[in-house]
Amino acid sequence: MQVTATHLGGFTLGYRLSKLIGFDAKVNRTVSIEVGMQSSVMALTLAAKHFSDFSTQLPCALSAVVMNLLGAGLAGFYRFNYKQKKASAASNA
Repeated sequence: MQVTATHLGGFTLGYRLSKLIGFDAKVNRTVSIEVGMQSSVMALTLAAKHFSDFSTQLPCALSAVVMNLLGAGLAGFYRFNYKQKKASAASNA
């Protein structure tokens, strides 16, 4: 649960902060995905380098899997939502 909350928080924080700064929707979505998908691989690499016990690497590996699933799902959601808005705008014109 904490792994999911960490990544969802990153996605949300990235989106909202870039929106607050004043970027357009495309940049907001990009920043959201980039921020939410940052830390798992670095944590896994650091754990593998500095700890010999496999159990210290397991949470990082789990986080990497969750990060990829959530990131792919969010990217699909953004793409679907963008296509819906584009089709709606075309039909209204």
